[in-house]
Amino acid sequence: MLKLLVAERKRALFADEIADTLWPDASLRSLQGVRYYVHALRGHLEPERAPRSPSSFVVRARGGYALDLRQVEVDADEFERLVRAGLDAAGSGDPEQARARLEASLALYGGDFLADEPYAEWATAERDRLRQLAARGLRALADVQEQAGEVDTAVDTLDRLVAMDPYDLDVQRTLLRLCLRQGRRTDAVRRYTALRRRMMGLFGEDLDFTLADVQG
Repeated sequence: MLKLLVAERKRALFADEIADTLWPDASLRSLQGVRYYVHALRGHLEPERAPRSPSSFVVRARGGYALDLRQVEVDADEFERLVRAGLDAAGSGDPEQARARLEASLALYGGDFLADEPYAEWATAERDRLRQLAARGLRALADVQEQAGEVDTAVDTLDRLVAMDPYDLDVQRTLLRLCLRQGRRTDAVRRYTALRRRMMGLFGEDLDFTLADVQG
């Protein structure tokens, strides 16, 4: 229940929507179950709350239930605020502010949103949205680092991005180019060979570029 409310924290959820989402095969009696679990959740979050007093965190809103974001801080929202500020700073030509904001935001991104619910369809949209935002932040941070001459640091940042999406070939090409720029040809050959092997094994397709293309 709490995870669902966090995933949909920007709006109120009606009881029947909660029931259909969490217990799609249950009967209409799930509506009573929703009220019970909301009550139980409030008890866990506010064990000292007086009986029948309003909750500070899970509130009635527009006929449904919602988190009161005036009282609840979600780290994913702070991550989004910082990464967007970093992207804006990078776009306006302020690398120092871009780096500070992007590094702070990506320190908050510890992995996929609600990674412990990998098969929950209701978490997928928010998980994908935050993942894409993290990818944009990592790419922008790597650009700032490369422009500052910190190529090894940019490689580490791109390695983190590759771990999120190993088949983004634009990122792979950039990573190989930076390795070659640093004179790490053995590392570049190893990475290129491993990427070719994965592409052939998974997609039955070879890469459409060579290391010479990347270096050139």
